[in-house]
Amino acid sequence: MKKNMVMNLILALPVFLLMSAFTGTTTLTDDSIAGGAYLTFAGKHSGEIAVAEIVSHKELSVTGCAAGSKIYQFTLNVRKDGKILSFSGKSPLLSAEVQAALKTLKKGDSFYFEKVKAHEPEGYSVDVRAGTFTVV
Repeated sequence: MKKNMVMNLILALPVFLLMSAFTGTTTLTDDSIAGGAYLTFAGKHSGEIAVAEIVSHKELSVTGCAAGSKIYQFTLNVRKDGKILSFSGKSPLLSAEVQAALKTLKKGDSFYFEKVKAHEPEGYSVDVRAGTFTVV
């Protein structure tokens, strides 16, 4: 009995190796998003962003969950000149203070959101993933 189990395991190993060769990894990009809710700013989830794009957007949105979902909480961390400034928000709209801080960013500076939450239309609260934006 044990000899048959060992043989079956030995024969199954190449099948598992072959199957694993066809699986890939998923990377968060604007074009391919793995499941879940994602913060969207200036039409992007993360990556490079121009100052002009930053200045023209004053609201955060969420994708990957029920239509009509709204962000109700976030923390924004701005990396500028080697220092990190943190701001918090309680709505999808960026405060005047946050907008002013984002407008001063220069090439190489970055910002990222964390502790982001959204309400779905049904009333459920969901955690929202967010990436890092780098100014170009």
